[in-house]
Amino acid sequence: MRVYFDTNILTRLRTDNNYKSLLSFIERNEHICELFFSHAHILDLKNDPTDEKILDLAFIDKLIGSKYLCKCFDEPLKQYPISPNEAFRLEVEKERNENISTGSLKDVPFSQESIDTLKKAISGIESKDLDLSTLPAGTRRYLANILRLKESFDIDSIIANGMEYQNLIEGNKNEFKELRRLFLENRAAIFRNKSASLHDKDVDELFSASIFKKRFIDYIDCQLTVPIKSEKEREYHRIIMGYFVVHALGMDSESNKKTRFKNTFNDALHTYYASYCHIFITNDHGLMEKGTFVYKIFGSITKMFEPRDFIINIENQPKNG
Repeated sequence: MRVYFDTNILTRLRTDNNYKSLLSFIERNEHICELFFSHAHILDLKNDPTDEKILDLAFIDKLIGSKYLCKCFDEPLKQYPISPNEAFRLEVEKERNENISTGSLKDVPFSQESIDTLKKAISGIESKDLDLSTLPAGTRRYLANILRLKESFDIDSIIANGMEYQNLIEGNKNEFKELRRLFLENRAAIFRNKSASLHDKDVDELFSASIFKKRFIDYIDCQLTVPIKSEKEREYHRIIMGYFVVHALGMDSESNKKTRFKNTFNDALHTYYASYCHIFITNDHGLMEKGTFVYKIFGSITKMFEPRDFIINIENQPKNG
Protein backbone atom coordinates (compact mmCIF):
# COMPACT_ATOMS: atom_id res chain seq x y z
CA MET A 1 0.00 0.00 0.00
CA ARG A 2 1.51 3.31 -1.11
CA VAL A 3 1.10 6.10 1.48
CA TYR A 4 1.66 9.86 1.17
CA PHE A 5 1.80 12.41 4.01
CA ASP A 6 1.44 16.14 3.48
CA THR A 7 4.34 18.31 4.68
CA ASN A 8 2.61 19.40 7.88
CA ILE A 9 2.04 15.80 8.96
CA LEU A 10 5.69 14.94 8.35
CA THR A 11 6.78 17.89 10.50
CA ARG A 12 4.32 16.89 13.23
CA LEU A 13 5.63 13.32 13.18
CA ARG A 14 9.05 14.76 13.98
CA THR A 15 8.09 17.40 16.54
CA ASP A 16 4.67 16.73 18.08
CA ASN A 17 4.24 14.14 20.83
CA ASN A 18 0.57 13.83 19.89
CA TYR A 19 1.73 12.21 16.64
CA LYS A 20 3.99 9.62 18.24
CA SER A 21 1.27 6.99 18.05
CA LEU A 22 0.97 7.54 14.28
CA LEU A 23 4.74 7.30 13.88
CA SER A 24 4.83 4.07 15.92
CA PHE A 25 1.94 2.69 13.87
CA ILE A 26 3.77 3.42 10.61
CA GLU A 27 6.96 1.82 11.90
CA ARG A 28 5.08 -1.29 13.06
CA ASN A 29 3.35 -1.59 9.69
CA GLU A 30 6.24 -0.74 7.39
CA HIS A 31 5.75 -4.10 5.68
CA ILE A 32 2.39 -2.92 4.29
CA CYS A 33 2.90 0.88 4.16
CA GLU A 34 5.33 2.10 1.51
CA LEU A 35 6.00 5.82 2.02
CA PHE A 36 6.97 8.45 -0.56
CA PHE A 37 7.98 12.10 -0.64
CA SER A 38 7.65 14.41 -3.63
CA HIS A 39 8.72 17.56 -5.39
CA ALA A 40 5.83 19.31 -3.59
CA HIS A 41 7.46 18.54 -0.22
CA ILE A 42 10.73 19.98 -1.48
CA LEU A 43 8.98 23.18 -2.61
CA ASP A 44 7.34 23.53 0.81
CA LEU A 45 10.69 23.13 2.55
CA LYS A 46 12.38 25.55 0.16
CA ASN A 47 9.83 28.16 1.20
CA ASP A 48 10.67 27.65 4.89
CA PRO A 49 12.95 30.56 5.95
CA THR A 50 14.12 28.76 9.12
CA ASP A 51 16.70 26.06 9.70
CA GLU A 52 13.92 23.64 10.67
CA LYS A 53 13.93 22.44 7.07
CA ILE A 54 17.34 20.84 7.68
CA LEU A 55 15.82 18.74 10.46
CA ASP A 56 12.78 17.96 8.31
CA LEU A 57 14.97 16.77 5.43
CA ALA A 58 16.91 14.50 7.76
CA PHE A 59 13.69 13.12 9.23
CA ILE A 60 12.15 12.44 5.79
CA ASP A 61 15.36 10.66 4.78
CA LYS A 62 15.20 8.45 7.88
CA LEU A 63 11.45 7.72 7.59
CA ILE A 64 11.03 7.43 3.82
CA GLY A 65 14.48 7.22 2.27
CA SER A 66 15.18 7.73 -1.44
CA LYS A 67 11.64 7.34 -2.78
CA TYR A 68 11.17 10.61 -4.60
CA LEU A 69 8.11 11.33 -6.78
CA CYS A 70 8.69 13.92 -9.47
CA LYS A 71 7.28 14.91 -12.83
CA CYS A 72 9.95 16.32 -15.13
CA PHE A 73 8.77 18.38 -18.11
CA ASP A 74 6.89 16.12 -20.57
CA GLU A 75 7.83 12.95 -18.70
CA PRO A 76 5.14 11.09 -16.71
CA LEU A 77 5.22 11.01 -12.93
CA LYS A 78 8.01 8.69 -11.82
CA GLN A 79 9.70 7.44 -8.69
CA TYR A 80 13.41 8.36 -8.53
CA PRO A 81 16.05 6.90 -6.18
CA ILE A 82 17.00 10.37 -4.90
CA SER A 83 17.40 11.34 -1.24
CA PRO A 84 15.54 14.34 0.26
CA ASN A 85 18.78 16.31 0.63
CA GLU A 86 19.77 15.66 -2.97
CA ALA A 87 16.30 16.61 -4.22
CA PHE A 88 16.49 19.82 -2.20
CA ARG A 89 19.94 20.64 -3.57
CA LEU A 90 18.77 20.07 -7.14
CA GLU A 91 15.75 22.34 -6.61
CA VAL A 92 17.86 25.16 -5.19
CA GLU A 93 20.33 24.78 -8.04
CA LYS A 94 17.51 24.84 -10.62
CA GLU A 95 16.07 28.02 -9.14
CA ARG A 96 19.50 29.64 -9.18
CA ASN A 97 19.88 28.88 -12.88
CA GLU A 98 16.43 30.00 -13.92
CA ASN A 99 15.98 33.41 -15.42
CA ILE A 100 12.27 34.13 -15.25
CA SER A 101 11.23 37.45 -16.75
CA THR A 102 7.92 39.10 -15.88
CA GLY A 103 8.66 42.35 -17.67
CA SER A 104 5.84 41.85 -20.18
CA LEU A 105 3.40 41.93 -17.29
CA LYS A 106 5.02 44.73 -15.33
CA ASP A 107 5.04 47.15 -18.24
CA VAL A 108 1.42 46.79 -19.35
CA PRO A 109 -0.64 49.90 -18.54
CA PHE A 110 -4.16 49.37 -17.23
CA SER A 111 -5.90 51.84 -19.52
CA GLN A 112 -9.41 53.22 -19.24
CA GLU A 113 -10.24 51.30 -22.41
CA SER A 114 -9.23 48.06 -20.68
CA ILE A 115 -11.32 48.95 -17.64
CA ASP A 116 -14.36 49.62 -19.83
CA THR A 117 -13.87 46.32 -21.69
CA LEU A 118 -13.55 44.39 -18.44
CA LYS A 119 -16.61 46.06 -16.92
CA LYS A 120 -18.64 45.30 -20.05
CA ALA A 121 -17.64 41.63 -19.93
CA ILE A 122 -18.30 41.23 -16.23
CA SER A 123 -21.64 43.05 -16.40
CA GLY A 124 -23.07 39.96 -18.09
CA ILE A 125 -22.55 37.85 -14.98
CA GLU A 126 -23.25 40.25 -12.13
CA SER A 127 -26.04 42.48 -10.91
CA LYS A 128 -23.98 45.46 -9.76
CA ASP A 129 -21.03 47.50 -11.01
CA LEU A 130 -17.61 46.25 -9.94
CA ASP A 131 -15.15 48.83 -8.65
CA LEU A 132 -11.92 47.66 -10.26
CA SER A 133 -9.93 50.26 -8.38
CA THR A 134 -10.14 47.99 -5.33
CA LEU A 135 -8.04 45.34 -7.06
CA PRO A 136 -4.28 45.47 -6.37
CA ALA A 137 -2.11 46.99 -9.08
CA GLY A 138 -0.51 43.65 -9.96
CA THR A 139 -3.87 42.01 -10.56
CA ARG A 140 -5.00 44.94 -12.71
CA ARG A 141 -1.82 44.66 -14.78
CA TYR A 142 -2.44 40.93 -15.17
CA LEU A 143 -6.00 41.46 -16.39
CA ALA A 144 -4.78 44.21 -18.70
CA ASN A 145 -2.27 41.82 -20.21
CA ILE A 146 -5.06 39.34 -20.96
CA LEU A 147 -7.13 42.10 -22.53
CA ARG A 148 -4.20 43.26 -24.62
CA LEU A 149 -3.63 39.76 -26.01
CA LYS A 150 -7.26 38.84 -26.67
CA GLU A 151 -9.90 40.51 -28.83
CA SER A 152 -12.56 39.76 -26.26
CA PHE A 153 -12.38 39.09 -22.53
CA ASP A 154 -14.16 36.26 -20.77
CA ILE A 155 -13.98 34.85 -17.28
CA ASP A 156 -12.27 31.69 -18.56
CA SER A 157 -9.22 33.77 -19.48
CA ILE A 158 -8.42 34.53 -15.86
CA ILE A 159 -8.38 30.85 -14.92
CA ALA A 160 -6.77 29.55 -18.12
CA ASN A 161 -3.87 31.95 -17.59
CA GLY A 162 -3.68 31.30 -13.87
CA MET A 163 -0.26 29.69 -13.98
CA GLU A 164 1.12 32.75 -15.77
CA TYR A 165 -0.18 34.73 -12.84
CA GLN A 166 2.01 32.84 -10.37
CA ASN A 167 5.22 34.74 -11.03
CA LEU A 168 3.45 38.08 -10.82
CA ILE A 169 1.72 37.51 -7.48
CA GLU A 170 4.37 35.49 -5.65
CA GLY A 171 5.39 37.49 -2.62
CA ASN A 172 2.23 39.60 -2.58
CA LYS A 173 -0.43 37.83 -0.53
CA ASN A 174 -3.24 40.19 -1.56
CA GLU A 175 -3.15 39.72 -5.33
CA PHE A 176 -4.76 36.28 -5.63
CA LYS A 177 -6.95 36.93 -2.62
CA GLU A 178 -8.55 39.93 -4.32
CA LEU A 179 -9.02 38.03 -7.57
CA ARG A 180 -10.81 35.24 -5.67
CA ARG A 181 -12.93 37.87 -3.95
CA LEU A 182 -14.12 38.97 -7.39
CA PHE A 183 -15.40 35.44 -8.05
CA LEU A 184 -16.89 35.04 -4.57
CA GLU A 185 -18.88 38.26 -4.87
CA ASN A 186 -20.28 37.11 -8.23
CA ARG A 187 -20.70 33.41 -7.46
CA ALA A 188 -24.50 33.55 -7.46
CA ALA A 189 -24.50 35.10 -10.92
CA ILE A 190 -21.83 32.72 -12.21
CA PHE A 191 -23.62 29.58 -11.03
CA ARG A 192 -27.16 30.95 -10.77
CA ASN A 193 -27.07 29.24 -7.40
CA LYS A 194 -25.88 30.96 -4.21
CA SER A 195 -24.98 27.67 -2.54
CA ALA A 196 -22.74 26.40 -5.36
CA SER A 197 -20.10 24.23 -3.67
CA LEU A 198 -18.12 21.02 -3.89
CA HIS A 199 -20.78 19.39 -1.74
CA ASP A 200 -23.53 19.75 -4.34
CA LYS A 201 -24.80 16.34 -5.41
CA ASP A 202 -23.99 16.92 -9.07
CA VAL A 203 -21.22 19.42 -9.76
CA ASP A 204 -21.34 18.53 -13.47
CA GLU A 205 -24.99 19.61 -13.57
CA LEU A 206 -24.10 22.75 -11.61
CA PHE A 207 -21.46 23.69 -14.18
CA SER A 208 -23.71 22.85 -17.12
CA ALA A 209 -26.35 25.27 -15.78
CA SER A 210 -23.77 27.99 -15.09
CA ILE A 211 -22.30 30.61 -17.42
CA PHE A 212 -19.69 28.00 -18.41
CA LYS A 213 -22.38 25.77 -20.00
CA LYS A 214 -20.16 22.69 -19.77
CA ARG A 215 -19.76 19.73 -17.44
CA PHE A 216 -16.94 20.27 -14.95
CA ILE A 217 -14.60 17.79 -16.66
CA ASP A 218 -15.31 19.28 -20.10
CA TYR A 219 -14.74 22.76 -18.73
CA ILE A 220 -11.37 21.78 -17.24
CA ASP A 221 -10.32 20.09 -20.50
CA CYS A 222 -11.17 23.30 -22.39
CA GLN A 223 -8.71 25.19 -20.15
CA LEU A 224 -5.80 22.87 -20.99
CA THR A 225 -4.00 25.17 -23.40
CA VAL A 226 -0.80 23.10 -23.57
CA PRO A 227 -0.45 20.16 -26.01
CA ILE A 228 -1.50 16.91 -24.30
CA LYS A 229 0.68 14.04 -25.47
CA SER A 230 -0.70 11.26 -23.28
CA GLU A 231 -3.42 10.37 -20.80
CA LYS A 232 -0.85 10.64 -17.98
CA GLU A 233 -0.13 14.20 -19.09
CA ARG A 234 -3.86 14.93 -19.17
CA GLU A 235 -4.21 13.54 -15.64
CA TYR A 236 -1.54 15.94 -14.37
CA HIS A 237 -3.15 19.02 -15.89
CA ARG A 238 -6.66 17.94 -14.90
CA ILE A 239 -5.79 17.51 -11.23
CA ILE A 240 -3.80 20.76 -10.99
CA MET A 241 -6.33 22.81 -12.93
CA GLY A 242 -9.35 21.18 -11.28
CA TYR A 243 -7.99 21.87 -7.79
CA PHE A 244 -7.14 25.45 -8.69
CA VAL A 245 -10.48 26.19 -10.39
CA VAL A 246 -12.73 25.02 -7.54
CA HIS A 247 -10.72 27.12 -5.08
CA ALA A 248 -10.49 30.22 -7.29
CA LEU A 249 -14.24 30.09 -7.89
CA GLY A 250 -14.90 29.83 -4.14
CA MET A 251 -16.62 26.44 -4.35
CA ASP A 252 -14.76 25.17 -1.29
CA SER A 253 -15.45 26.26 2.29
CA GLU A 254 -12.05 27.90 2.82
CA SER A 255 -12.12 31.50 4.04
CA ASN A 256 -10.68 34.05 1.65
CA LYS A 257 -8.60 35.42 4.53
CA LYS A 258 -6.44 32.29 4.38
CA THR A 259 -6.04 32.28 0.61
CA ARG A 260 -2.50 32.32 -0.78
CA PHE A 261 -1.74 31.46 -4.39
CA LYS A 262 1.54 29.72 -3.58
CA ASN A 263 -0.12 27.57 -0.91
CA THR A 264 -2.99 26.68 -3.24
CA PHE A 265 -0.61 25.72 -6.04
CA ASN A 266 1.59 23.61 -3.74
CA ASP A 267 -1.48 21.87 -2.31
CA ALA A 268 -2.60 21.11 -5.87
CA LEU A 269 0.85 19.61 -6.51
CA HIS A 270 0.56 17.47 -3.37
CA THR A 271 -2.83 16.28 -4.61
CA TYR A 272 -1.29 15.31 -7.94
CA TYR A 273 1.73 13.50 -6.49
CA ALA A 274 -0.43 11.72 -3.91
CA SER A 275 -2.54 10.33 -6.77
CA TYR A 276 0.39 7.90 -7.30
CA CYS A 277 -0.48 6.43 -3.90
CA HIS A 278 -3.43 4.61 -2.39
CA ILE A 279 -3.61 6.78 0.74
CA PHE A 280 -3.10 10.54 1.23
CA ILE A 281 -2.94 11.62 4.90
CA THR A 282 -3.55 15.23 5.92
CA ASN A 283 -5.14 17.21 8.73
CA ASP A 284 -5.76 20.21 6.45
CA HIS A 285 -9.54 20.44 5.97
CA GLY A 286 -9.29 22.63 2.84
CA LEU A 287 -6.81 20.29 1.19
CA MET A 288 -8.91 17.24 2.05
CA GLU A 289 -12.11 18.88 0.79
CA LYS A 290 -10.69 19.84 -2.60
CA GLY A 291 -8.46 16.78 -2.97
CA THR A 292 -11.31 14.36 -2.26
CA PHE A 293 -13.48 16.11 -4.85
CA VAL A 294 -10.76 16.11 -7.51
CA TYR A 295 -9.95 12.43 -6.96
CA LYS A 296 -13.61 11.45 -7.17
CA ILE A 297 -14.50 13.42 -10.29
CA PHE A 298 -11.38 12.31 -12.19
CA GLY A 299 -11.65 8.68 -11.09
CA SER A 300 -8.49 8.38 -8.97
CA ILE A 301 -8.02 5.42 -6.63
CA THR A 302 -6.48 7.64 -3.92
CA LYS A 303 -8.36 7.95 -0.62
CA MET A 304 -7.78 10.79 1.83
CA PHE A 305 -7.69 10.34 5.60
CA GLU A 306 -6.93 12.28 8.74
CA PRO A 307 -4.25 10.49 10.83
CA ARG A 308 -6.66 8.90 13.31
CA ASP A 309 -9.03 7.69 10.60
CA PHE A 310 -6.08 6.23 8.67
CA ILE A 311 -5.09 4.08 11.65
CA ILE A 312 -8.68 2.92 12.15
CA ASN A 313 -8.99 2.09 8.43
CA ILE A 314 -5.84 -0.05 8.42
CA GLU A 315 -6.70 -1.82 11.69
CA ASN A 316 -10.17 -2.70 10.38
CA GLN A 317 -8.85 -4.28 7.20
CA PRO A 318 -9.13 -8.08 7.14
CA LYS A 319 -5.90 -9.84 8.00
CA ASN A 320 -4.52 -12.35 5.49
CA GLY A 321 -4.42 -15.87 6.75
